[in-house]
Amino acid sequence: MSHSPITPLTMNFSERVKAAADAERRKRQEAARVKAELGEGHQRIMRTENNPRIIPQTYMPILPPSNGLEERKRKRSNSGSNPSPNDVSGDPTCAPPLPKKPMPSSNTSTNPVTNPLTNPVADPVTSPVTNPVTNPVTNSVTNPVVDPVKPDIKIKDEEPDTPLSFAPAKQSRAKGKTIYKRKETVDTRKKASEWYLNVNTNQKFPRGDKATLEYVKNLIKNCIDAAKNNGDTERWFSELRTRLHEMEFYPFLTGVLVKKSKVLEPEGLSQIFDGPDKDIFPWDLAADAEALWQRWMDGDLDGHLLRGISTTRGVLESGSKRTWHKLDKDYMKRRSPNVIGSNNLINGQWWPSRICALRDGAHGEQEAGIHGQTGQGAFSVVVSAGGYADKDHGETIEYCGTKSETSKPTKGTMLLEESYRKKQPLRVLRAANKNSKYAPKEGVRYDGLYEIVDKEILDPKVAMIRFSLKRIKGQDPIRYKGVEARPNAQELKQRMNIRKDLE
Repeated sequence: MSHSPITPLTMNFSERVKAAADAERRKRQEAARVKAELGEGHQRIMRTENNPRIIPQTYMPILPPSNGLEERKRKRSNSGSNPSPNDVSGDPTCAPPLPKKPMPSSNTSTNPVTNPLTNPVADPVTSPVTNPVTNPVTNSVTNPVVDPVKPDIKIKDEEPDTPLSFAPAKQSRAKGKTIYKRKETVDTRKKASEWYLNVNTNQKFPRGDKATLEYVKNLIKNCIDAAKNNGDTERWFSELRTRLHEMEFYPFLTGVLVKKSKVLEPEGLSQIFDGPDKDIFPWDLAADAEALWQRWMDGDLDGHLLRGISTTRGVLESGSKRTWHKLDKDYMKRRSPNVIGSNNLINGQWWPSRICALRDGAHGEQEAGIHGQTGQGAFSVVVSAGGYADKDHGETIEYCGTKSETSKPTKGTMLLEESYRKKQPLRVLRAANKNSKYAPKEGVRYDGLYEIVDKEILDPKVAMIRFSLKRIKGQDPIRYKGVEARPNAQELKQRMNIRKDLE
C-alpha cells in the first residue's frame, strides 16, 4: 500500500513547525559552508538612496541575521573607548574590509568577474570611489559608492539626510501691525431683524393684499423659467421692474402681511440679488430688489417719500407762502451719515430732497456740498450747479473746495485734503443740474464711491483748490439713462403728488 507524499497541506501544526526549523537549519549550514570556502573575501556593501541594491565583488551569500553588531557595541561600551573615525565595524551596511590586492598584470583576463577592465573594483583603502558599476548600454560608471573609511569624500549632489516630518513646517508670524488701505466689514449672511422674528402671525390681514404682495414671486419665477428655456425674458424683466418700483410705495404694508407673503424669505426678493439664479437678472433689478429688501428687513415699511420728515407750511406778512421741512425727532429709522464708505447705500438710490438723504445717512448737510469730520476727512460730497468750476465727466469729476476769505483753506477744503492724504473713498451724490447729463432730473441720487487722486490750486489768495475724483472700479454703472435711470416713473409720480398736496 502506497503512501502519499507529505506536503504542507497534509501536515499538522507540529509537523509544519518542525519542517520550518529544519529548513532554517539547512540554510544556516549552507551559508556557513559558503563563507568558509570564500574566506574573508567579502567586499564592502553599501546601500544608498540612489543605489539600494547590493553591489558584490564576488558571489555574496545572503547571511542569516546575527548579533555581531550588538556584541561589538557591548564591547565598546565596556571598554569605555570611542571608536576611531575609520572604524566601520559597527556599520550595519558594511561587510569586513577587503585586503589589498596586487596590481593586475598585462595579461588581462576575459573573465567578467576577475578582469579589472570589464569590472573594475577600486581599493577601499587607497581609492575614494569603490564599486563603480559600468552601465552596459552607455559604458559609463553609475552609482558610485562613498567609501565609509574616508568620510570627507561625498557623492556629488548628494543631499544630506533630513529628519522625517509628519506635519507641515510651522509658519512664522510677523509681529508687525498690518496697515490697510481700506477696510470695511462685510456681512455675508442676510439676517432677519428682531421685529420680523417677533411678528404675531395670528393677526388678521386682507387676503387680497397678501396676493398682491406675493405676485412678485410669480414674476421672479417667470423670469427664471424664461431665461432657462429661451423665453421672452425682456417682457418678464420689464414687468418685474415695474412691480418693484410700485412695491416701494405700497400703503397697505404691515409686519404680518410681509411675513405671511414670505417676500423677505429666500424664495422672495433675495432670489434676484442673492439666489442661485441671480446672474440672469439685469443689474438694475438686482440693485432695486436689494434696496427694497434691506429697507423692509430693517422694519421701515413706510413707503412715503417724506417719511421721518415733518413739514410746516406758513404765509408771510407779505402774503407769500413758505414751506419748510425738518427731521422728526421721534423717527427711529434715521441713520448716521458719519461713516466712511457706502454706509449700506445701494448705487442709484434716490431722494426727493437733501433732507431725505440726510435721514438715510447719505449726506450729512442740507445745504453744504461737503460733509465730514476733522480727523476723519470727508464722508460725502454733492455735485450740483452751485456756480463752482466743477467738471462732471461721469466716471471722473473735477470738484472744487469752498472759497475762503483768506489764503487759509476752509473746513470743507481741509476735509477733502485729509481724504486725499489718507486715500479713503467718499460717497458722491448728484443733485438736479440741467447742465450735466449725469445728474438726475429731480432730487438727489447716490452714484457710488469715488477716490481723490489729484488736486490743483486754482487761486491761492482764496485757497481755491480743485480735486480730481475717480470712481472706484467694480460698481454698477451710473443710473442716468435708459430703463435703469433714477428717479423712475413711480418716484416722479409720488413727488408730483406731494407737490400738489403742498400747494
